Amino acid sequence: MSRPHPQDHTSTALPTPWTIMNAITPQVEFARDCGLPHGLRLRAYRSGAELQQVVLPSPLAVIGAAAHSDFRIDDDDVEDSHTVVLGLDGRILVCDLGSEQGTWRDGERVRAHWFEGAAEFRCGRVRIVADSEPSDTATGHHILHDDSGVGNCTLVFQRRNEPALRYALKRRVSLVGRERACKVQLQSRTVRPYHALLIRGHEHLWVAHIADGGETSLDGQSVTLAKVENDQELSFGRVSARIEFGEADSSRVLLPPVDEANGASANTAVATRSGCSEEFVLDVLHQFRQMQRETLREMRGWMTEMVQTLAPRPVDGHLSDSRPAQSTIAGPGVEAPSTAPASATPPVSAISTPLAESAPPNRSEPPTEDVPYARFDDDYGPIALKQTHADRDKDLDPTEEELRREEMADELRRRLQLIDQTIAEGDTLFSSVRRWLGHQSPK
Repeated sequence: MSRPHPQDHTSTALPTPWTIMNAITPQVEFARDCGLPHGLRLRAYRSGAELQQVVLPSPLAVIGAAAHSDFRIDDDDVEDSHTVVLGLDGRILVCDLGSEQGTWRDGERVRAHWFEGAAEFRCGRVRIVADSEPSDTATGHHILHDDSGVGNCTLVFQRRNEPALRYALKRRVSLVGRERACKVQLQSRTVRPYHALLIRGHEHLWVAHIADGGETSLDGQSVTLAKVENDQELSFGRVSARIEFGEADSSRVLLPPVDEANGASANTAVATRSGCSEEFVLDVLHQFRQMQRETLREMRGWMTEMVQTLAPRPVDGHLSDSRPAQSTIAGPGVEAPSTAPASATPPVSAISTPLAESAPPNRSEPPTEDVPYARFDDDYGPIALKQTHADRDKDLDPTEEELRREEMADELRRRLQLIDQTIAEGDTLFSSVRRWLGHQSPK
């Protein structure tokens, strides 16, 4: 469900309270509950010139280039859904929605940032100023901690034939989506990377759909902004949860759902007051293992790129010990010695090396040109490669710089081996712990 096309805002000055308060709309009620009864003013500048200015009755706005954006900026640096802005009790939250150009504050790229008073930031190269006039009673509320008048709020995710999972909303604002940056992370294809916001006002809990596409619904009805009451069903895509107000049950582990079926965690039991369940321990270990694997794979990726830059040669998933490149010059009619069967030598076209511009000659016939041949021992076996014309007049003996680069590449290859071993050992350890906990569980 896309956000509705906003009304045409042409005013360039903050309106009087009466012009906004003459009709009680959900946006106006939301603004009152957030402590910003006069709404939100947004201004955009490029190269010192003001592009546009709008005043919104709601304290929430999605900034982007899409036609349905609350604050539309037609600029190459601004993406369809670039940033979301929320005013709350005189403070302003700016949250980047995964844009490539980024959201910047004082030259530093930020994912989310709270501003005291007016907010000044950039979407790419477009400077944006957001401000509002808070109510007289807005100073008594802290943004991050649970001191709103709503009370305790819990998301209860029901699962078929399994105990429900409960997630307590601890802060005034919670971002819901598929990305890691989201406080409530839901791993479902029907959930957008940055899907919705849950906002705890002075008196009510609110849900706001901020994604370009997808759907947020309350009791089966699609919504873009809605007040959430106790025991209502809130759905993000196909992931549904029931809202509970009141004291949360401390005997249960409050975990965000991560299962694809209904956004629910694979943890099939909850902890008791006496300690943690085996399933909870497994869930923690599984999350740690996943983080370790992702980190090691990222390291492996950039180390492989460095190896290929230092000494281009094939790098596969099971690296063998590398040997320094040694060259043997074979003149016309002289066959280079072989140390491996011909069947072990792959085609030259499969070797990623600058010298592999043409196939090696037929060894049964002497070459007709007086072109030297460089012989290298590769991980795949001995290979004879024709020297390029650009390198014909160069000395084939490796220089000190080349040897140093090769040594660095060898060291990186050894570290790549260690990364592969660490990943394999982590998988083995996790499997062992899972089997051990299975044996310890009561039958």
